[in-house]
Amino acid sequence: MLVGEPRKRYYVYPSCCCFRYSFDELATVLADPIGHEGLSERDVYYECLGYSLDIQPFDMLPSRHGGGIIVAHAASEPDERWLPSCVLHSIADVTAPHGMESFRRSQAGISFPARVSVLEPQSDPFAEYPTRNGRRFRWCYITPENVDWCENDIYWIVDAQPTRSANGLREALREAAIEFQVDLDWLPEAPAPLEEETHGWFQDTTLTQEWCRASSVSQGAGFNFAVTVFCALHVRNLATGSSLRAVHLVSSIEGRPSIRRVFWRGLSELNRKGRAH
Repeated sequence: MLVGEPRKRYYVYPSCCCFRYSFDELATVLADPIGHEGLSERDVYYECLGYSLDIQPFDMLPSRHGGGIIVAHAASEPDERWLPSCVLHSIADVTAPHGMESFRRSQAGISFPARVSVLEPQSDPFAEYPTRNGRRFRWCYITPENVDWCENDIYWIVDAQPTRSANGLREALREAAIEFQVDLDWLPEAPAPLEEETHGWFQDTTLTQEWCRASSVSQGAGFNFAVTVFCALHVRNLATGSSLRAVHLVSSIEGRPSIRRVFWRGLSELNRKGRAH
């Protein structure tokens, strides 16, 4: 089972993005954020807002493709504010992964026991820090889905439009995931019990589903979802991913989140928008 991580927060810095601070530069900035652009030097002001001036530990998980994942650790309380997050908010729109926005605000939102956010290029079309190739940032629909059959197994389901580059898409996802010690083993079809439990999920007949088993270094729900988000956005934006529409993390997950039951129709909407561009 993928377990909750109430004392960790995951921030995905997409490989395609070019913010004011590069991923490598952020390690120094986040360790000593006061005085950097976006934060004033008025220490008392942040203390009054509930931030600790003793920076809680954090990890930087880089990707050779660019960007990476920032892991913040709460020092004492799960809801304790993390001052370096102010830096992240000053350089990017810190948002929920596409497919999770409305779910997070719903009553069912508390069923996913982890916090995963994405640093998205500023919505201002004249922003100084767009993507590395200057193109529009392309979202991908990404959700964690509980299935009772999995027990300790982890799977990814990839929704894509049928193309000749399907092998390239699978290889690009595998190469991105292995950097975070997640190994993807592509399957010819879903295991029969999993096929039975997920029957009826996918109603858009213009998309095909690719299944893979993920061997992960961690059983943390937040870590595995953050890796899924990073890889999906990397492939969608930089690596032969124009046909990619969604990636779903499927496992037995603490809290039994079922995003599909609340907002599954969003994928069809995303696909229609994708065909329009």
